[in-house]
Amino acid sequence: MMIRRALLGCLTLLLGVGLIHAQEIGAQDIARLQSGVVKITAKPPQGTANVGTGFIVRVDKDAAYIVTAAHVVAGDTHPKVEFFTKRNLPVTAEVLGLEGDDEVRGLALLVVKGSENLPKGLTALSLAEAARLTGGEDIVVIGFPRNAGPWAIVKGNISSRQGRDIFFSPSIESGHSGGPIFQGGKVVGVVGSGNQSVGRGVTVGSVEDYIEGFGIAAQDRTSSGAMTTESTPPPAATAKPEPQQKGHAREITAKDGTSMALVPTGDFIRALVGHWRKTTIVFGNPEDENLVLHADGTAENWVITATSRSARTTGRWNVEGKTLNLRLEGHERISQPFTFHEEQLVFPNIPNQRRFWEKQPADEQPAPVSVQPTARGPVSGTYQGLAMTLLGGTSVIQTTYQQTGDQVSGTYADNQGDAGVMQGRVQGNAFAGRLASQVFPGVACDFTSEVADGGKMIQGTITCNNGNSGSFALERQ
Repeated sequence: MMIRRALLGCLTLLLGVGLIHAQEIGAQDIARLQSGVVKITAKPPQGTANVGTGFIVRVDKDAAYIVTAAHVVAGDTHPKVEFFTKRNLPVTAEVLGLEGDDEVRGLALLVVKGSENLPKGLTALSLAEAARLTGGEDIVVIGFPRNAGPWAIVKGNISSRQGRDIFFSPSIESGHSGGPIFQGGKVVGVVGSGNQSVGRGVTVGSVEDYIEGFGIAAQDRTSSGAMTTESTPPPAATAKPEPQQKGHAREITAKDGTSMALVPTGDFIRALVGHWRKTTIVFGNPEDENLVLHADGTAENWVITATSRSARTTGRWNVEGKTLNLRLEGHERISQPFTFHEEQLVFPNIPNQRRFWEKQPADEQPAPVSVQPTARGPVSGTYQGLAMTLLGGTSVIQTTYQQTGDQVSGTYADNQGDAGVMQGRVQGNAFAGRLASQVFPGVACDFTSEVADGGKMIQGTITCNNGNSGSFALERQ
């Protein structure tokens, strides 16, 4: 309803500007950034070789993990990778994951295994924790255009941002596809395909969310902005590590625009223990699924609807890295990644499949909700009106609400192509709740409003997890 339709098309970055001279950002800084960028050559079974760019997000003792655009390696499960510190000697990489169904924002994760394939001096680039890109910011791109030589450095600026999509100028060639977009020496985005009139990419939050789904964490940040492989261990390697602050969570943005928090691994198990509840709308009616994870490794699961409550299913649970394993009696084992967002459990934490669970008080035991099917609350019927939002401009909205007690459920649709479901609560003249888009998976909006004239008029504001916000006014038809 309030969510602007995502723009479709190929990710683009068009670069046709002069190269940055070393003295502008410093020769050492240039070399450091270049050592975290790789040249990728992929050859599908049928077709010519495709040259693109990737960048290193993690360097372990015997493996280097690389992110690029999905279309760069599409059709080749073992592309060749060339490192800046070992030029003209490509090594074979393995494609761990490929988002081939999304040509606009699709990413790919590669790994080069074996210490013998990893030259000294590799850099795991630092990913910006909170990239505030709105327009006008200076950026730097490194890649492999045909006419500018390898590891070419080009500067530009952000034109605009819509959700997690970045638009910038000037134009670049396709050889930059999959490469990093830098601001202040840190990665703030990923380049898409080239050879179009406006540069386009996605924010760095998409990268962190994507690799986390494979159990890969970006390299720890340092004051210099990157981690590198060394010929000898640095002095800090023998120093006693400083204790990490418990419970510290770092905010990131997911691929679909959802705000996430990365929680230290040591806190995961402790944070998972408790009673979790997930509410969904099934055929217009709310359905609460409850999951209790006990500290002794046992688990309970049951479902509550407006008229019934299922029997409790028991089982066991455990955590492996960032994967939650559930073995409930009578069900197949569930093993899926998870994370936390604003004290909610996100499980599974998979793009376009995320489910949000709210933690319940220890003494709360949900019971079936009694309903009065014939009763009509003030917020019931079909409404129509206008919304004015930051990303969507002015749109026409139509909603259908059904109120039972103080609970309201319903559907919505707008003239910009969005539609979805709603669940909320009425307290006096206040009406608040959440919308969940069924067109753009993972996009949700919280709203607060005031009900007037016996439920005939509803006016309020809305804030969405894709950066959109605005106001609306509805009138019952």
